[in-house]
Amino acid sequence: MIMQDLFTQKMIFFRKKLGFSSKITFIFIFLIIILPNVCLGKTDNNQNKPIRIERFLNISEIINLENIFWDMSVDKIIKNIKSSKYNMSDGFKIGYCYFRYSINIKIKNEPWELWLCENPENGKLYGISIEKGFNGVFFEKNKSKSNLFSNFLNNLKNIYGPPEKVWKECHNTRWNFTEQYSWYFAKTTISFVIRDIPLKQMAIHYHKPTGIKDFGPGICSAQPE
Repeated sequence: MIMQDLFTQKMIFFRKKLGFSSKITFIFIFLIIILPNVCLGKTDNNQNKPIRIERFLNISEIINLENIFWDMSVDKIIKNIKSSKYNMSDGFKIGYCYFRYSINIKIKNEPWELWLCENPENGKLYGISIEKGFNGVFFEKNKSKSNLFSNFLNNLKNIYGPPEKVWKECHNTRWNFTEQYSWYFAKTTISFVIRDIPLKQMAIHYHKPTGIKDFGPGICSAQPE
């Protein structure tokens, strides 16, 4: 009986110790791993920058996207990039963007360009357009084709979650089908636009919220709710 009582007491002590260790482990995991990620997501969404673009594009050898914020001087951004890595045009306006600079990048061995959208009134960064085969006037058919649709869409979903709006029943002026997937945050709007599905022309746009209603990628028979 005495031996059994001692054994029982040891088992009770061991269980208490194991339970205490489990609680400590859970608290450690919560404080070190879970809580920072939750807090990061909340503060990240409200930062005045193209949020998490550095997770979508790993081009730190050309430009450190993590340090890019909205309303930065575009000229200041360009000064930190090697002259061989960007192109300068005479400047042109499309919608609310004024473009002068494009940065040459590669995504999965495909040549792409990072066009810096400026506020035409003050030269401050207003958006970033990730384009392929755009020469500042039109899209070159032989250079604008991309096979990265699934890769882009999956990466964007992994980073930002499901898109808030999806346009599918749309077409362009050539009557080729188009699509658009958009995510909306307090300081950033992200749009993945497939300008021409048969020609495999697509682009990803990061920009400050414009406050203007988005009607989709062309002529759309229905608007998402």
